[in-house]
Amino acid sequence: MNGPTVRRARGPRWVRVAPLVAALLMVAPLLVTTPSASAAGPSPGTVVVMTRPALGGVRLLVGPTLVVTGAAGSASVWVPDINGIASKVRLASTRLDERNTLALATVVPTGPRVSHESHLSVGLDVTSSVTLRVLPGASGVAASTVHQVRLHSVTGETLVVDPTIGGPVALLSRKSRYVAGLVQSQVVTWTVDSLQSDTRLALTTERTGLDPFSNPVWELTLQAVSGVVDIQTVPVTPDATFVLDGSSVTTDATGAGRLAARDLNGVTDRLRLASASTPTSAVAITRVARLTPTGPFERNLLVALAVRRPVWLTFRDPRGRPVPASRVDLVELSGAGQVRTLTGGEVGAPVYLLSEQARLVNGTWQAQPVSYVVTKVSLDGANAVFSGQQRFDAAKTRIWPIEVSVYDLRVSVRDVILGHLVGSRAWVGQPDGERTYLRWSTSGPTQLHALVRGTYVIHTNAAVLGSDARVLVSRSDDVQIRVVTALDVAMVAMSALALAAVLIVLGRLAQRRRKATGGGGDG
Repeated sequence: MNGPTVRRARGPRWVRVAPLVAALLMVAPLLVTTPSASAAGPSPGTVVVMTRPALGGVRLLVGPTLVVTGAAGSASVWVPDINGIASKVRLASTRLDERNTLALATVVPTGPRVSHESHLSVGLDVTSSVTLRVLPGASGVAASTVHQVRLHSVTGETLVVDPTIGGPVALLSRKSRYVAGLVQSQVVTWTVDSLQSDTRLALTTERTGLDPFSNPVWELTLQAVSGVVDIQTVPVTPDATFVLDGSSVTTDATGAGRLAARDLNGVTDRLRLASASTPTSAVAITRVARLTPTGPFERNLLVALAVRRPVWLTFRDPRGRPVPASRVDLVELSGAGQVRTLTGGEVGAPVYLLSEQARLVNGTWQAQPVSYVVTKVSLDGANAVFSGQQRFDAAKTRIWPIEVSVYDLRVSVRDVILGHLVGSRAWVGQPDGERTYLRWSTSGPTQLHALVRGTYVIHTNAAVLGSDARVLVSRSDDVQIRVVTALDVAMVAMSALALAAVLIVLGRLAQRRRKATGGGGDG
């Protein structure tokens, strides 16, 4: 038994055709295409090339066709197909001539767009052969001693050449660049960075750049390296003037200065002081040492100096009272391993003493102050100081107050009999034999000031006995001297005569008595 038949309802016919139409509309653009280049075939035309730089005689392959540029660097050629022709340009030969070789840098379409024409800008890098010729010039250095020349180009390329080997050197002379849609050619010049020779001198050549393309021979005339010299003094010494080959500089407050040098070779041996004195000191070079330079064409020099400064010597006694420098015969000062002796007028005048000097300590230059000890002060023929007890620093102190051992004496000269003070002319003999004349006072002790240690002879003119007295002076003291004067002698003589007269009288009286007694007894 058959079941019921189910029939699906169908819509209108246009509804069933619409999807098919839409599919055909989508496929239609794919079926209708424009003809491709390959389908269209080759496009013949003319190619115009221009080299940068503009060079004549450049042999190029433009596609399969060889072309040679004219004097202006341009050429045109018909090719069977100009499509993508820029990528089909090659160098037929890398050699331009005997000196110059070429390298293809870039090929860029340029110029007006004309049907069946293609304009190309061809960028080339050119390398030129140059012969280096070293000339001694005024340097006094043989050209054969130069064994290394370092060259540097404006494009940053460096090259080290040994000129003793001989033969030309290949240097880049033209560099092509594609900048802002244009092919540009740069002139590449070269300079000499440095030279090395067996003499170990600092040498150079002219600093102007050389164009290898235009110069087949490069003459390198040797000359000394010029530059600047920086000076630092140790100890720091302002206002010191240095000279070097006619240039001069005066150091600033930090003891530094800079001057120009025509020749940086041997500047340590040629640097001089313009003057041995500054406004405040006297200076002398003990050594010039080279330091590490801070830049090219520079010399950094450390100048070790011995600095002397003026010192004034003054003298005083233990109480601080001044002692005239005119009384000082000699002064000995010991410092810096030396003994400085001052005599005569030098004692009272300013004396220049070494106050600071440079010393190399553990590889570093340092300023060391110099101190002095007083070893001797001769005053009136005797040493008035204890050696080494007084020390002075010449860098810090300009006036040296030296204490001398001098003392005061209060001298009283009295009559040995009467005991009163004797007024008389006298003289005092100093330890050196000199005499000082004076007069004893009758109103009180006579003051003798600032006597140096030693033995003094005190002579009293009015004394008959004890006129010379020796006194050892080692401290301030009161001295009593007893002398016999003429009056004392007269008094003694008169007393003796009186005594003799009395004795004579007494003797005679006694004799008479004996006679009187004896005469009465006998009768």
